[in-house]
Amino acid sequence: MLPALGKGHRAKMAAKSRVIGVLGGMGPHATAAFYQTLLDLTPAKKDRDHLRIIVDNNPHIPSRTRHFLYGEESPFPGMLECCKKLERYPVGLVALPCNSAAVFVPRLHAQLGIPVLNIIDVTANAVTRNHPEASRVAALGGYITYKYQTYRPFLQAHGVDLFVHGAEIQADVEKLIETLKLAKADEAHSRALMQLFSRMRTQFEAQAIVLACTEFRCLPAKVGDIPVIDSSLELARYTVRIAMS
Repeated sequence: MLPALGKGHRAKMAAKSRVIGVLGGMGPHATAAFYQTLLDLTPAKKDRDHLRIIVDNNPHIPSRTRHFLYGEESPFPGMLECCKKLERYPVGLVALPCNSAAVFVPRLHAQLGIPVLNIIDVTANAVTRNHPEASRVAALGGYITYKYQTYRPFLQAHGVDLFVHGAEIQADVEKLIETLKLAKADEAHSRALMQLFSRMRTQFEAQAIVLACTEFRCLPAKVGDIPVIDSSLELARYTVRIAMS
């Protein structure tokens, strides 16, 4: 089942080259981790078995968070420009490994002839497909993901409750994300994430946790005694599946 890409989008992709476009740079390390995951997931025995992937790693797209917080320049024009360049390449679809930027996906679709995969939609489907027992889920992500509860409608469509974990924990989540953007991920970062998992489980009785920021893909370990769904990994899995189907 390929829930996030309908028949129309698959037809558009089939009509074009099966080249994968990646709109990256939000942030650069998360994009590199996503690209590496695409390579790791591709069942290749020779170089030629890998997918052809065009990455536009554009860290100069304006901040998604500062746009919503302070009314600063919108990232949408820069995102659209990158997507149009990828479309002209041509690529068959665009993967966007950034949860905060996913709020702009419907507007991108309206102006493009190729699909842009929605990481939130893909991840929400993975939650219910792989963990059908989880009815109470936490999403650990950046300001936009938390403030606007962007996962809520996608999870609710499957009868899953997304609960609000509160400003105190969110401050710790955002602090961890910012340090991951600036420093090489190490065991200290992993321990900090494990502590967040523990608080989600003990304070809120979470049954599963979504890593709703692609920076978390940079961490060496993301396991605990609670199901964890990595949005970057799920987007990579879906992208490879679509491209090779």
